[in-house]
Amino acid sequence: MSRDSPGKWTYTTGSYVYSSPTIASGTVYIGSYDSKVYALKAATGKQKWTFTTGGPVGSSPDVVGGTVYIGSFDGTVYALDATTGTQKWTYTTGDVVGSSPAVVGGTVYIGSYDSKVALNAATGTGPAD
Repeated sequence: MSRDSPGKWTYTTGSYVYSSPTIASGTVYIGSYDSKVYALKAATGKQKWTFTTGGPVGSSPDVVGGTVYIGSFDGTVYALDATTGTQKWTYTTGDVVGSSPAVVGGTVYIGSYDSKVALNAATGTGPAD
């Protein structure tokens, strides 16, 4: 495919996209500066669901065990059901969460502008909770 030719499909969000996509089980997950997380069918680009956060989403999602983990500039880490987009839990930090999570061994590692955070992937409880 040349640089000038379109891909299989395109999808337009309401603002800039700095997030890198994550693909899991035939779904593309992406964050946008329009404060939303998108789940799109990888084969067609058709929207499966969106979830609105309280601020821009520059974080790239990680998808593990049927859960989408992502941070937002509203200072919150979100865990969303990968199939439905339903919120499972949130964890509020003290500042912007612009980094991307890494989920390893049941722990979500993610950085906030005020600190590094390690959370229980199942419950969202943190080290101070």
